[in-house]
Amino acid sequence: MKKLMMNLVACLLLFSCKDGKPPYLEVKDNELTIQAIQLEEAESNTGVSYKVRLIPNREMLKQINAEKQRALTYKMDSCFYISLNKQKIYPLLTQAIANGVSGSYEYLLEFETDKNESRDSIRLMYHDKYINNKIYSITSNQK
Repeated sequence: MKKLMMNLVACLLLFSCKDGKPPYLEVKDNELTIQAIQLEEAESNTGVSYKVRLIPNREMLKQINAEKQRALTYKMDSCFYISLNKQKIYPLLTQAIANGVSGSYEYLLEFETDKNESRDSIRLMYHDKYINNKIYSITSNQK
């Protein structure tokens, strides 16, 4: 019985091992954390879709007034783009997602690209206009 239990525990440990990587891409500095998940092609009928979360640090959150809050909700369509073959492709859809988490901003982005284009050559770019005015680059090959 003891041997069976040990084998069962060993099998569970073996099959529960993962690569240790989170399922999302993350870029952060001392002011802002950006997390992005590239959605599966089956979930999107356009070229590329992302779910993106912006998390400002505490000091940056204190600087976000009501006007910036509205801009972070309604004026983000020109802040995101993908860089592909030296071209900027802006999203067809930029939808703010009400996630219920205070101090974070979440978006659904849909980009139209050629289905034959290699996903490894796509870079998601975020040009911040309301928090710290920096440009962030997130590579999309997460597999």
